[in-house]
Amino acid sequence: MVRGVAFSEELKQEMFELRDKKRLSIKQISILKKKPYKSVWNIITKHDKKKMNKKRGRPEKTSERDKRRIARYTKKNRRISHRRIADALDIDISPTTTLRVLHQKGFKSIRLRRRPFLTVQHINARIRFASDYLCNELLSLIPIVFTDEKKFRYDGPDGWASYWFHVTDKPGIAQMSKDYGKYKGVMVHMALSNYGILNVSRVSGKMNADQWADIVSDHVIPECNVAHGDSYLYQRDNASVHKRKDVVELFEDEGVKFLDWPVLSPDLNPVENVWALLVRKVYKNGRTFTNDSDLWQVIKTESARITALQILPFVNSFRSRLCKVLLRQGKYVQ
Repeated sequence: MVRGVAFSEELKQEMFELRDKKRLSIKQISILKKKPYKSVWNIITKHDKKKMNKKRGRPEKTSERDKRRIARYTKKNRRISHRRIADALDIDISPTTTLRVLHQKGFKSIRLRRRPFLTVQHINARIRFASDYLCNELLSLIPIVFTDEKKFRYDGPDGWASYWFHVTDKPGIAQMSKDYGKYKGVMVHMALSNYGILNVSRVSGKMNADQWADIVSDHVIPECNVAHGDSYLYQRDNASVHKRKDVVELFEDEGVKFLDWPVLSPDLNPVENVWALLVRKVYKNGRTFTNDSDLWQVIKTESARITALQILPFVNSFRSRLCKVLLRQGKYVQ
């Protein structure tokens, strides 16, 4: 707590400018501003200490020039390991020091996204689809039924389950994975719209065109008719089981209108977001399963608890995703 009148920030800034720009001494500044010498000295000295921010300990092994070289090299080689950067630049530092420099320069390691490579034809198809849909006002008024399939494993959503091993545990003791079989797990087909989840069906064995047709005709289309009548667009990806000519013609004769979905466009499908929501519920608290029936029962229970209000933001974001596709010139959107 000051005993006199505290200096304003404007006055402090003026004193700093007099010292830095006009090169006046502290005594000259105190006379010019009619302030006590000791008060001016304290303010300017504390300001200088904050600017210096001197680091204690031994001097750094890396110079500022080496840090800039590491940053430039990493920007050009984004997938290089931090253990190889020092050898590539002929700098005598450890991998730990290299990693610390990268963090200081604003780099952080991010896991690669598993997405197929988009060719020029794929990009052009995505741009055409987004443009045609956004420009057609009548088409945008028709509700869309989005569909997708996903396989749920016993240990987790991606099969890369892990556990914590303590140093006091015996070396021979290990937590065994329950996903020891290639075909273990449950394949699930989901259909949703702005009404919420319309149908969640289990796929028995390997998905083929006949089985997909049975699921759509017996379970999905009746739910679509209840929610939207005959006025809706049916979205499906371009997997071979969804594109068999005789099956598609059969559905079109029954009045089903398919959305001309572009190839390699899972980022536009709101079902992908609902999968992520459902996965967190199915495997919460590290829950695992030992058989298909228990896993399927939990999937049905948790999917029934997802409300239409939770799904509606994903469905309503479809137009904004198409706008982002155009802004990104056909590339993947987040």
